[in-house]
Order: sequence, then structure tokens, then C-alpha cells
Amino acid sequence: LSLNRQVSPFIFLGFITYLSLWLGKRYRKKTCNYLKSVAEEERRVEDKEGKMCEEREQTVKEIAKASGESILK
Repeated sequence: LSLNRQVSPFIFLGFITYLSLWLGKRYRKKTCNYLKSVAEEERRVEDKEGKMCEEREQTVKEIAKASGESILK
């Protein structure tokens, strides 16, 4: 960063400080949005897998119940 004017080092330091804070805030926002989308996708997949697992368990129980009834008869 080249300045043709004489600027107080304190003003220049303040400019650099706020610029770096602003850039950090943008970076954190971008990262946070990315991580939110990843977490949302993971939750969606886990819910889908949970439903499939529950369906399997229910099917196994129904099969066990049906086979148990046929053996007793």
C-alpha cells in the first residue's frame, strides 16, 4: 500500500487495523455459512438414515411376530 501523502502512522495503523477486522469478519461469515450448510446436510442425511433404520426395525419385529404366531399355531 503506497501513499503519496504524509499520513500519521497512528491513522495509518488505525486504517490497517479496521481493514483487517473487516476482512476477518467477512472470512468468518463465509466460513460460518459454509459450515451451516454442511451441518444441515449432515442432519438431513442422519434423519433419513434414522427413518430407514426405524423402518427396518419395524419390519424385523413384524416378521418375528408373524413367524412367532405361525410356530405357535
